[in-house]
Amino acid sequence: MKRFRLPEYEMIPDVGLYLEQVVQYINDCFKQVPGMEITGSMISNYVKKGLIANPVKKQYGREQIAYLFFVA
Repeated sequence: MKRFRLPEYEMIPDVGLYLEQVVQYINDCFKQVPGMEITGSMISNYVKKGLIANPVKKQYGREQIAYLFFVA
């Protein structure tokens, strides 16, 4: 846990990732944190509740992914 670091904002992909790609990316970043996992359903609920912006053409950008790190 001492070695855990969130990726710097500029290091977060900004090519537009689909939901499952976002799930995999975030979970890969959190793999050193026991019990920390995000699901596609969780992300969809965060969008519905207005915690993050709607995806554009079903793709999530850098800013949305950064928000997901903090929500998670």
